[in-house]
Amino acid sequence: MPKYTYKCQKCEYIFDTFHSIKTTLENCEKCVTQEVFGSLERIPSSILGITNKSRDGQVVDEFIKTTKDEIQQYKKELRGKEIENND
Repeated sequence: MPKYTYKCQKCEYIFDTFHSIKTTLENCEKCVTQEVFGSLERIPSSILGITNKSRDGQVVDEFIKTTKDEIQQYKKELRGKEIENND
């Protein structure tokens, strides 16, 4: 079962709970004990892989730069061979 984080808009209490994706919570754990029913807002949880996104982007950028450099070098080599063949 997935873990969800909720925040009560009335008492601002934040808590985590596990439940099915089809389940929706309407009452705050803290407000229910005080017999005051608050409205809950689900807070988006961060996914583990997202925190490394900038590093992944750097790896891609480095690969693109390296590939462009290799292509430029290959073009120079081909141009050199064309000049040799024309002579």
